[in-house]
Amino acid sequence: MKIKVTLILLVCFLCNTLALGQFNSKLADSLTLKLKTLGQDTNRIKCLNELAFTIKYSNPELAEKYCNEVLPLAEKLKFYRGLAFANKTKGILFDDKGNYPESINSYMRSLAFSQKINDKMATARTEANIGIVLRKLKKNREAINYFKRSYLFFVNKNATYEMVVQMNIGICYINLKNADSAVIYTKNAYNIMITNNLNDPKVYGNLGIAYSMKKDYKQAEVLIKKCLEMERSDSKNSKSIAVWCENLAQMYIHLNKRDEAIKLLQEAISLFGDNKYIYEATFTYNLIVETLEKNNDPKNALKYYKILSQIKDSIYNSENSKQINEVKEKYETEKKETEIKLLTADKATQDETLKKNRIIIYSGAVLTVLIFLFAVLIYRSNRQKQKINKELVSKNILIENQKKEVEDQKEIVEEKQKEILDSISYAKRLQQAILPPDNFITQFLPASFIYYQPKDIVAGDFYWMEVTDDKILIAAADCTGHGVPGAMVSVVCSNALNRTVKELKITEPAKILDKVRELVIETFERSQSDVKDGMDISLISINKKLSPDKKTILQWAGANNPLWYYTLSEMKEIKANKQPIGKTDQPIPFTTHTLELNTGDNIFLFTDGYADQFGGPKGKKFKYKQLNELLLANVNRSSNQQKEILRSEFLNWKGNLEQVDDVCIIGIKL
Repeated sequence: MKIKVTLILLVCFLCNTLALGQFNSKLADSLTLKLKTLGQDTNRIKCLNELAFTIKYSNPELAEKYCNEVLPLAEKLKFYRGLAFANKTKGILFDDKGNYPESINSYMRSLAFSQKINDKMATARTEANIGIVLRKLKKNREAINYFKRSYLFFVNKNATYEMVVQMNIGICYINLKNADSAVIYTKNAYNIMITNNLNDPKVYGNLGIAYSMKKDYKQAEVLIKKCLEMERSDSKNSKSIAVWCENLAQMYIHLNKRDEAIKLLQEAISLFGDNKYIYEATFTYNLIVETLEKNNDPKNALKYYKILSQIKDSIYNSENSKQINEVKEKYETEKKETEIKLLTADKATQDETLKKNRIIIYSGAVLTVLIFLFAVLIYRSNRQKQKINKELVSKNILIENQKKEVEDQKEIVEEKQKEILDSISYAKRLQQAILPPDNFITQFLPASFIYYQPKDIVAGDFYWMEVTDDKILIAAADCTGHGVPGAMVSVVCSNALNRTVKELKITEPAKILDKVRELVIETFERSQSDVKDGMDISLISINKKLSPDKKTILQWAGANNPLWYYTLSEMKEIKANKQPIGKTDQPIPFTTHTLELNTGDNIFLFTDGYADQFGGPKGKKFKYKQLNELLLANVNRSSNQQKEILRSEFLNWKGNLEQVDDVCIIGIKL
């Protein structure tokens, strides 16, 4: 028994959300009057666009006319914002008519113009609209890609859009029958709704449907019941209430609560009405008939079955019935005429016919005997061949079935792998957002390099930088683990660093690490399980102003990772506190070390990934000593050359072996 997903309701919701509301007659009248006073300029384009958008549902023909007037004028004036808006409105108009290919074309043109003028909000909204139309065309995977691109803009900017886009992605996965992904994305929408005090019943309902796909009917029942309660109290749409009655009834059927299911189905039938939603009602009647039969109530099952039969009969229009009757009458008339002709035929003709029939019968008998004898002769010779062929066919069928099963399993594995890689690649884009851009680093530290080589698509290592009025803060950090778990910890730790410096205005390295440790522990203590994750870090603060004797003043603190600096033709080291940022048995305050270095001196911050890499002729670790010698040998080269040498040496050392950990090395020349 399949769950009936009411995607129409969600489409309406998103269209309303993205299209800014319903028709306002006063605004339309005002814009129409204003239009008469405008010339052939950008003000006219803006007025036409606003007017078309306002009346797109109440008067779509006139709205399309206004859009068509905009396009040549905006093209002539090279007013790309106007072109983007007009094409977006046309996309909505074609979508509403069900002309999805033209809707996609209009949205694509709108998207191109929005990107040309770098209007990120318009781009994101149009991508969401394209996703909706692709989903209607059952191109769910393409729709998911557009929804995800749209989400990247809306995240942390507009909670309502975040929620709606995540819910759309969830529904696409419901359509694809991918229960795991359906739960993940509909649950994301639910969490966004709860966190931001939003209230949309369809979020509860669609999450319930996702859980039902995983056969978690109790959880599904709770969520769909909540959705139905909200729809009953807030919605005036009887069809919407009826559909969620059906969905909740199906949960009750799975939970063997048939009496409650029957009541809900009766309510749905009442809400659908006699004629308004006749096609939708057929599903409900089928369901209630099946449920009543299982509930040992054949009398009422028969009653609803009769109504269902009447509904199905009424679907055929009167013209079809008339044509059927005409064909039937014509057949009966021709049949009677034929019978009359046969009965009144000439007797002589009948005798002649009888004689011919006798000849045919005798000849047929002789022929039958001959055929029988021939059949006996070939039967024996064919029997053995049939036996052999049957065995070959059976073997071929078995081989084909085994082959098909292997291919099916391969497709499933490839599909799952693609989904996992898509999710991790998407996570990579999110993680890259926490890393400082290259131009930001070179703006304040022009003679610097960062060699960053994650083990997997996402990493536990990350680099961080912040600039205050008088200081430049930069760090190389190594969070517990690598890959997806490490990346999740890195986001927590990076946020703690940002909060400490930006909100709490702490700039001394040791005090920063003390506060970050406190924030990280506080974050992980919210979990019911014992989380001991954290990070090692090397953090330095560079004073923008030189000292009176023209030296650069630096402050540094480290958790497990040391600082190396090159001064007076010598590589020196400051050891870190032997404790991580995170839970530890005997925590102590971190130590700030102060240095005064000359212009041209070098400092190096790093994690342990480079030194721990196995490789070389004997498959051993690279080790810190060899890394120190490599940096020292090339310290006078340019930043780009140092980075390239580190990369080349690492790849040569690793060879064909697997990379064991993330790598991050920061080099700065003062």
